Amino acid sequence: MAAGTEKQNLSAWWIILSAVVLYGLAFTIRISLEREPIDDAYITFRQAERLWEGKGWAYNDEEKVIATTTPLWTLILAPLSPWLPGVARYLGVFLDSFVPGLILAVARCAGLEFLPAVFAALLYVFSPDAALCAPSGMELASFFTLVVLYWRFYSS
Repeated sequence: MAAGTEKQNLSAWWIILSAVVLYGLAFTIRISLEREPIDDAYITFRQAERLWEGKGWAYNDEEKVIATTTPLWTLILAPLSPWLPGVARYLGVFLDSFVPGLILAVARCAGLEFLPAVFAALLYVFSPDAALCAPSGMELASFFTLVVLYWRFYSS
């Protein structure tokens, strides 16, 4: 019985160590990309700034219209508006870098062996689309993180 518990503990440590390495690799790749925020991000930044200044959900004073396509991301960025767009880039990279470790955890919970689970996570780490999305200033990184996090706890 003790040997089985010891093997489970060793497996858990390998998963944790692998998740940390995957986070570092994903973070390094994504932060090294010199990418300017995409145009839609600037609309969200303007809405977040005006919301933080107490001007409400208005892009311009005379137009009381929500112009952003991401109201939740706008609310998250509002208190950080003095440091936009830089903070949005770093927040996206920070959040997106958790996804490979979460993919590893989900794959292991789904019964995948360790090496195929690591390979699945590495596919995300080296995905050009994911790497370019993270520093874009938009909500996709936080969305991916939440979806995989939900998937992780739902699959338990």
